[in-house]
Amino acid sequence: MSSEASVEVVSGDGLALRYENGHLLLTCGVDEHTLLFPVSPSLLDGHEGDALLGRVAVALSHQAARIRRGICPECQGEVTPGIVPEPKPEQDGYFFHGDCGRCGFQHGFPVGAAALSDPEVLAAFADEGTDLRTTPFWTLEWCRVGAETVVTETPLRVHIDARLTDETLRITLDDDAAVVSTERRH
Repeated sequence: MSSEASVEVVSGDGLALRYENGHLLLTCGVDEHTLLFPVSPSLLDGHEGDALLGRVAVALSHQAARIRRGICPECQGEVTPGIVPEPKPEQDGYFFHGDCGRCGFQHGFPVGAAALSDPEVLAAFADEGTDLRTTPFWTLEWCRVGAETVVTETPLRVHIDARLTDETLRITLDDDAAVVSTERRH
């Protein structure tokens, strides 16, 4: 596949995944919010539908985990992960961000993506038969833009409520995008 190729996969919930000019764009048709991810076109070669989404999910999960650990997925430079206010005034809320001081790339994900590699969160979903490492994060309600709730502003603490079968897992994150607590609620 050439870097100019365009591939689009649209899900039933209004989300569109499009590869165009070396970038993967995830657009939510509900609020017109677009997330941009750099990926190699080889990630998409020979795959369609669910197989393609699965490959993209794994790649993006790895990117988010690397950012959470302070490593730029682009150049392996140092990234300072954090939960920061949404820069667009018309979009209220926060997002999981990593700014690379080496290559300058700006990485951004919905807040919930910062919790995808947390051991307690992974275990809670694994107990229900869901592997968060291979689940497209955009299919998880708690990994959508605006799913976070501010608990305190100084210091910044936000929580997201992840729905399990019989309960809710409340995940609280700090401004460094670290999970500071999880609590199961019935």
